[in-house]
Amino acid sequence: MQSKSMIWALDYLHPFRWLLHRIAQIALESARPKTQDGTFANGEASNSKKKITTIDDVLKGLVEWLCAQLKQPSHPSRGIPTAINCLATLLKEPVVRSSFVQADGVKLLIPLISPATTQQSMQLLYETCLCIWLLSYYEPAIEYLATSRILPRLIEVVKGSTKEKVVRVVVLIFRNLLHKGTFGAQMVDLGLPQIVQSLKAQAWSDEDLLEALNQLEEGLKDNIKKLSSFDKYKQEVLLGHLDWSPMHKDPQFWRENITHFEENDFQILRVLITILDTSNDPRALAVACFDLSQFIQYHPAGRIIVTDLKAKERVMKLMNHENAEVTKNALLCIQRLFLGAKYASFLQPWSIPPMPKTHQSPQDYIDAHNAARTEVGVGPMTWDDTVAAYAQSYANQHIGDCNLVHSNGPYGENLAMSSGDLTGTDAVKMWVDEKANYDYNSNSCTQGMCGHYTQVVWSNSVRLGCAKVQCSNGGTFISCNYDPRGNYVGERLTR
Repeated sequence: MQSKSMIWALDYLHPFRWLLHRIAQIALESARPKTQDGTFANGEASNSKKKITTIDDVLKGLVEWLCAQLKQPSHPSRGIPTAINCLATLLKEPVVRSSFVQADGVKLLIPLISPATTQQSMQLLYETCLCIWLLSYYEPAIEYLATSRILPRLIEVVKGSTKEKVVRVVVLIFRNLLHKGTFGAQMVDLGLPQIVQSLKAQAWSDEDLLEALNQLEEGLKDNIKKLSSFDKYKQEVLLGHLDWSPMHKDPQFWRENITHFEENDFQILRVLITILDTSNDPRALAVACFDLSQFIQYHPAGRIIVTDLKAKERVMKLMNHENAEVTKNALLCIQRLFLGAKYASFLQPWSIPPMPKTHQSPQDYIDAHNAARTEVGVGPMTWDDTVAAYAQSYANQHIGDCNLVHSNGPYGENLAMSSGDLTGTDAVKMWVDEKANYDYNSNSCTQGMCGHYTQVVWSNSVRLGCAKVQCSNGGTFISCNYDPRGNYVGERLTR
């Protein structure tokens, strides 16, 4: 009678035996000669209609199985390490990287990146970071990493690890990502230059690690030179990653850059106010309140501008926040607003369109989507803060133009725009109304558009994140993102 451990071993080895079997089968079929009448040499007739299995098909199947192991391991202690060990080898192949990203595998790696305490967890951490390093050469994977919180996790690992191979692979990841998108600015804001200096002071025996640290240090220095202090501040705000970096409390920064806040019809101020409505991070709320108070202090018409942007009501709500830091900075902002109230009547009001009167909660978006999904027998969606952060970051970029241009990021995406105020519920209704254009039998649009509707009810899209901003022209821009993405060509919206 077989033991439980033996049964598990047979179970987890099955895909590898299957892989070897399929490779051998493909090799035999390609090597066997055919006669003129289309039969193989042993007399079997070829079947031209039969789908030919390729190596790529086999690898794709294996990647899907490995992702399934990461989600629901077949063994409590060996399933995930075995899957990561295999991926650390397989991700060297471009076709595997592509299949892994399409299977939404990148997000399965992020939770595994945390400081290790045991030898076994150290090896798992190393191989997980090795997977991230291999993916850092693949643009679609980089797009997903840009929307995740991977940098803080990697920095915590490199600060706390004494294992050279772990530090080396993390430093190589930093080096690869440094010049991609906003990664460089984020690294500077997270204090990586100081961490690199500390790492260089340690006694490492690995010459490759020392060389990589020197290259990373030079790259960070170049990045700092290219970014003005306001550029760094702007990226921090647009990404929604507000923290107490030195520039927030630096009087010189505010004196030198106060006029930059007027750019794109006060885009940065509008984003700060949006953060007050949407963020659940106490530190981000506290910093946003403080920055608004700084703008009031340093801009000659700061009080009127902030008041006309309807920030006062939002800040006052935060005066009763459970976090003391938020309460203190909300009070500071209100004090600076009221201190100048008696002079307000002598100042020319700024002509600034008001912020939207209606604010959508996550549940409003969820309810509107799930109502449409229930009609066709599709399971419900849930709200995802990571996906919502991506939607908010992209919506913030369109405050100045309100253009319906897709982000082409890692998620499915529906966009809506109006010349005035538009609720999130109304935006979802616009998309769902396309149902009349969709024909289920042919799985196609019969007239007009139906892609927004099919994404709303796509059965595999189970995580939702949405964001709404007012544009500088008074219009509204709404973005909803879906994870995993839907609308794959040739696939039906329900399974």
